[in-house]
Amino acid sequence: MGNFPDKIPISVEDDFIHHEVCEILMDNSSRCEYRCGDVIMIEGSNRRILLSIVSGFISLERHLGHDDKVIFDFVGPGAFIGFVELDFYTFTARCLTDVDLFIVPAPLMKSLMINYIPMRNFIMEKMSQRIARLNDHVALLARARARQRLALFLLERKWTGINYDRDSREITLPMSRTDIANNLGLTQETVSRMFRDFEREGIIHIKNHNWIIITNTEELSKASLWN
Repeated sequence: MGNFPDKIPISVEDDFIHHEVCEILMDNSSRCEYRCGDVIMIEGSNRRILLSIVSGFISLERHLGHDDKVIFDFVGPGAFIGFVELDFYTFTARCLTDVDLFIVPAPLMKSLMINYIPMRNFIMEKMSQRIARLNDHVALLARARARQRLALFLLERKWTGINYDRDSREITLPMSRTDIANNLGLTQETVSRMFRDFEREGIIHIKNHNWIIITNTEELSKASLWN
């Protein structure tokens, strides 16, 4: 899994989170490793732990019954999970790869939110980001065509941190084509065809199933534009 710190790596920028709060979180966190396919959180269960991802990727899902599900997000290194939920989890968290993360007890976070304004501000910021992200996704599903959905998906993978090097043209896609289709409200066949179309047009190069290179960012950006 590589060399990682022994405690939760919470960055402090412009005193957004007080150093004292960070120390409390670091002193009360525990490191854990999960394997690809493991389920960490289950929708509807009591919220008992919060996660900070150091390495690996996780799918956030809502299960609709009869083996049907909706994937509303994919998260990677640096993401916080479960910090903005109610008293129960509103999603199931499934490991797309091996995952190295840190666990923070939910009661500790609740206490910190009550007693420390900086922590409350931190949680509010996370909530705002989650709402904005979900609003964008709803708009995409409501209005965007298949080609635009995939283009936006790839650009988002490039710029929002699911990959380590945001300046690189190479994108890691740890999720399956079926998972991508589920996230975008498309069929797996449509997603696979769009990948082939983008490659044929010289927009991307598919190195393997989980690794692509954006060969023409400008054209990919054009494909993502709203009509």
